[in-house]
Amino acid sequence: MRKKNNRNAFKGIVILLFLILLCLAGNVYLHRNLEQERTQVRELEKERQVLEEKKEQAAADQKELQEELEKTREALDSQERGHTLDAGGSGEQDENSISVPAGIEPVRESILAVISERMNSGENWQVSVRRLSDHAEEAVGSGQMTAASLIKLYIMGAVYENYDALTGRNGKDYIDALLRGMITVSDNNAANALTELLGQGDAAAGRAAVSDYCARNGYADSSMGRMLLETGTDSENYTSAKDCTVFLERVYNKEIPCAEEMMNLLKQQERVEKIPAGIPDGVTVANKTGELDRVENDAAVVVTENSPYILCVMSENLGDTASARQAIVSISSEVYNYIMGQE
Repeated sequence: MRKKNNRNAFKGIVILLFLILLCLAGNVYLHRNLEQERTQVRELEKERQVLEEKKEQAAADQKELQEELEKTREALDSQERGHTLDAGGSGEQDENSISVPAGIEPVRESILAVISERMNSGENWQVSVRRLSDHAEEAVGSGQMTAASLIKLYIMGAVYENYDALTGRNGKDYIDALLRGMITVSDNNAANALTELLGQGDAAAGRAAVSDYCARNGYADSSMGRMLLETGTDSENYTSAKDCTVFLERVYNKEIPCAEEMMNLLKQQERVEKIPAGIPDGVTVANKTGELDRVENDAAVVVTENSPYILCVMSENLGDTASARQAIVSISSEVYNYIMGQE
């Protein structure tokens, strides 16, 4: 009996010790969890403080930027008031005052007055004007249009980009003669011959070379899909007034290979019944035209003494090409008179 009681007492002690150990383990576990939670809280608090500091810094930066903008506006307003006083306050202009060129926004209304009715009848028109002295520009319409012979501008650009290789294989006189014919009298056979030479005898490769030239140089609306006068194909040659303007500006500024040679060819243009016809005699015009059954295009650099500019006009889906040509003459005259009136 005594042994049994001793065993029971021993079991009780073991159970008690187990419960004590279990409690201790639970306390340790809870303590560790509590410490982890405290650590997380401290880390979150630090992150909150960092975010608050960043927020305060951002607010300070924004305030500083706003102050700078206000100072800039005040300076510009002051400068503008100074120009206004110089121009109209005393009737005299100080020799040290800054000349601020006027924009050419009003010329857009003059252009629309010529073509709005035609556009409403279903014709497609694009016009781009860019004054080269200050890059002021206005445009009507955008996107691809039928290039007609304006594609020859990019054929010319691609040929001159590969001029040394082409003249090395075919002779300088031959290449120069083809270029002259293609530009000055818009010879389609010359354009096709140059395109084939770009493809080393392969017309398709030549067209791809012209399209690649356009893509590499940023003429996004321009590509050559067919040979000149080619029939039986759904492909077409495309460009835009914007692309032609950029191309001619690079020619004028001599930013592309053989730009001077290109400008000289354009100045020798014999088709002068559109843009050049709206400009007084004696003013140098370098232009390239384009015509199809219902298409009338012209792109030109007008080289005046103080305000040279580029004018590109494209039209398609025409009801009457003769009156469309006269409309281009009228646009040319309006643009010339406006820009010259600002000198």
